[in-house]
Amino acid sequence: MTERRCVASGLVDHLDHTGAHGAADADAVEDWGDDMENEREDAKLRHPVGSRTHGVVRIRRPFGGFIELDGSPDAIGFLDIASYSPDPPALDRPEVGVGVSVQVAFHDEQKRQIRVRVGEPFRRR
Repeated sequence: MTERRCVASGLVDHLDHTGAHGAADADAVEDWGDDMENEREDAKLRHPVGSRTHGVVRIRRPFGGFIELDGSPDAIGFLDIASYSPDPPALDRPEVGVGVSVQVAFHDEQKRQIRVRVGEPFRRR
């Protein structure tokens, strides 16, 4: 499921759960947006920069993958291909459904992502 579909699905679930219809939809959407923001803030507290956690690969793309982080089913970590350098080296990235150990690299406020890495960051010599 794409990220856009996940967000849309969450909104539809929220509207169904609240029974919002017509003019009440705007209030329900605003409440849903507030809930999403609170979940992001909670996830950042549970997964501070530098912390290590486990997760499961949920979406795999040529540029990286999206990892469902343990303890935060609504928090998705983004692992870009340049941040994947396991020790010992692996020939390929993990498949969807495979568990991985990751380290939180930073919180990308603009994209509202928790960026994670596997292995040591690349360093210039």
